Amino acid sequence: MDKRILYSAVAAIAVLSVILAVFLIGSRPHPKRNDYYTLEPEPWIEKTTEADYKISVSRASRGESLYDGNQQNYFGERRFSLFTYGVYQGVPFDKSLSQGEDIVMNIGPEMNPDDGIIEGFILGKYEQSGFVFYVFLDEDWKQKVGETNILYSNDFDVKSGIMAQEFSFAEGKDGIYVDKVEGDFDWFEKSPRNGGIYVGQIDPSMVDSGNAEGKTIIYLR
Repeated sequence: MDKRILYSAVAAIAVLSVILAVFLIGSRPHPKRNDYYTLEPEPWIEKTTEADYKISVSRASRGESLYDGNQQNYFGERRFSLFTYGVYQGVPFDKSLSQGEDIVMNIGPEMNPDDGIIEGFILGKYEQSGFVFYVFLDEDWKQKVGETNILYSNDFDVKSGIMAQEFSFAEGKDGIYVDKVEGDFDWFEKSPRNGGIYVGQIDPSMVDSGNAEGKTIIYLR
């Protein structure tokens, strides 16, 4: 074989190898930058369109959790799911409730704070202090529901263990408000689950009686 042809073939193979290497390196998923996963919840509220927002469950949980349907699934070292439900003026529902052709209330990480639909979301995550919850409510909730309580416990059958706090609308971003709930939470690792967290027009007596007539609530069990 002519040496010039051989040299040309070797050179062509070398060039193709370089191009392929550059392509493979460029197509590899890039690691998240160091400031992507934050301790502060405001960056988790990501704008998706001019009026719509989404709470990034993956960003909040450092890639260990995703939200699907009406449940948050953890798939890290500990695997479990957190299930969220709602009550609108006494009417129970799983994810979204309509009256006629109009949606009146949604549960989940996707929110529009100015569409007239009450929206709320409860997110659980691990932090250095332990497992905590963040409650997100939109501007429509603030205007239509108003004063909101948070009840939480590892076992609601033990009345002395039920804790309460008023939701604070002081922190948030663009009409989506967030408040943090801290406690010694491990109820989600047990069976049956007797603990959980309630958010809305609720007090301890309602948990005991189960009577939510006319009340608006979201809860995670």
